Amino acid sequence: MSILMAPVKSLWRGLQGIARRVSNRRDRILLSARLWLRRQFPDGSNVFSTLSPADIPVFVINLKRRSDRLRDVRANLKTMGFTDVRVIEGLDGPATYPHLPRGQSANLGCTQSHRIAIDGNLRVGQPVAVCEDDNEFLASKDDVQALIENFLKSAEYDVLCLSARVRGPKVQASKDFNVVSWAMAPAFYIAKPRARVALLWAYGESVRRLSRQLRKGPFDQVWQSVQRYRLMFITPVARVARQKESFSDIQDKFFAGT
Repeated sequence: MSILMAPVKSLWRGLQGIARRVSNRRDRILLSARLWLRRQFPDGSNVFSTLSPADIPVFVINLKRRSDRLRDVRANLKTMGFTDVRVIEGLDGPATYPHLPRGQSANLGCTQSHRIAIDGNLRVGQPVAVCEDDNEFLASKDDVQALIENFLKSAEYDVLCLSARVRGPKVQASKDFNVVSWAMAPAFYIAKPRARVALLWAYGESVRRLSRQLRKGPFDQVWQSVQRYRLMFITPVARVARQKESFSDIQDKFFAGT
């Protein structure tokens, strides 16, 4: 029986590989087409060329018990030149939702924290940054601020993920940026007001899935569809930030960083 199953498994893996390549090609074509359309029909309200990157409000999500992380991330943000750093107390998922498995409850707390940051602060008519307290910039202040300035003056882009893991197809949009179809584990991102509705939908759908213990519940999995079809997410071509090594309250274990 096992001898007969081997060719079947091999065929199945082959079909999966073909399907993945077709899907990736479709996503790259879609990203390129959407980028082209954005450039043909620019939206002036999505441009913030007079805003200094240093003045963007940065909302740091921090669990109250992790003062060590808050101290480090504040120092790093100051080095990068950010002048308006505010703290949002992170929602402790396992303590708030004890009836859920730890993985679900921790991700639910994380999602709710990100939702609070966007819902309460992206109403003011200017971009805001959301920063997790384990983010660490690796590039120079000048390089980071130049990337942000480029993002602010470009009408076609909605969300800049300076610290994220990119999965799935991407298209190089310029010498500095890739347009991506799936940016995961966003430790630092800047959202323009145009992104507010779609981001809040993603957070809300994540809350629904995690509360019901459904698959693909974390918001950075839910917002894959937002990146594919609704908003233009970009990441730097060169790595400028990461999640640093530390104990992860979500995973409940030491995290080796990204």
